[in-house]
Amino acid sequence: MSTMGFILKSRLEYSVEKLLSDIIISVFKADINLVFGNRTRYREDGSFKAVEMTISKYPLYKDNSETFNFWIESIEEKHIEYKDTEFDWVEKDKKLHNIAYIDNVRDYEELAFKFVYEYLKLNPNDYFWFEDDYAFNFEDMERLSKLPFDSNWCYKNPKNL
Repeated sequence: MSTMGFILKSRLEYSVEKLLSDIIISVFKADINLVFGNRTRYREDGSFKAVEMTISKYPLYKDNSETFNFWIESIEEKHIEYKDTEFDWVEKDKKLHNIAYIDNVRDYEELAFKFVYEYLKLNPNDYFWFEDDYAFNFEDMERLSKLPFDSNWCYKNPKNL
């Protein structure tokens, strides 16, 4: 069974270019690896739709056992008003959108932790959500970084840790 992890960001602050930059910086600071552009998709009008990347603990030419796929997506204008309130349970009126996701965190929790921590350090107004009724912010990740590593960190409510 897989568990997905999602970056939640305000639609009003979202830029694909800034997100790409922040991902590169986050991977670098976490001392992990990134393979960019496994698959890039565009709409019929040529505008960006999505890109897939691989984030790995080791360079892929050495070992590809600890990797996960990471997708960045554009925000579609269709149903934007509904989507603007979809994550109000995380932070009301912030217009949070799912802008990127890890396709499977299970068995790669430490790799995910390193990446999420560095990403949220750069973007403290964003959240990382793991398909439960809670989302992690930078303060949660900072607090967790000072504790012994728990491989189940992303399956627990951060407010209870």
